[in-house]
Amino acid sequence: FNSTMPRLYVEGADAAYAYLAELTPRALALDDAELSVELVEMFAIVVFELGHPATAARLLAAADRYRTSARIPRTVADEALIDRSVQGARSSPEWDEAYQAARNLDVEQAVAEALAVGARSEMAAE
Repeated sequence: FNSTMPRLYVEGADAAYAYLAELTPRALALDDAELSVELVEMFAIVVFELGHPATAARLLAAADRYRTSARIPRTVADEALIDRSVQGARSSPEWDEAYQAARNLDVEQAVAEALAVGARSEMAAE
């Protein structure tokens, strides 16, 4: 995932999204809890940049819930990255509503929601 953020800032959100979507099956197949939750967090940042703040809020809610239940703390650097990426949006009522509604999503459901953003974008382009 180390190249997700450079792709986002250099090539744009569409390229970063495509990269994450391509990696998703292999990443999930490793059955690594921390890798899976980081995937959800990277998707949250990218879908936010694609103009889907409610989906980003839902993904971060799932990631936060999973990190708490699995006792996998987020690094200070990752927390700062997420904060910078979605700053301002977290204070909106829409963000809070979406976040609260998704508190029971698991990682697999969150990944499915993230991948659905691409499917919706592809349908809109046709």
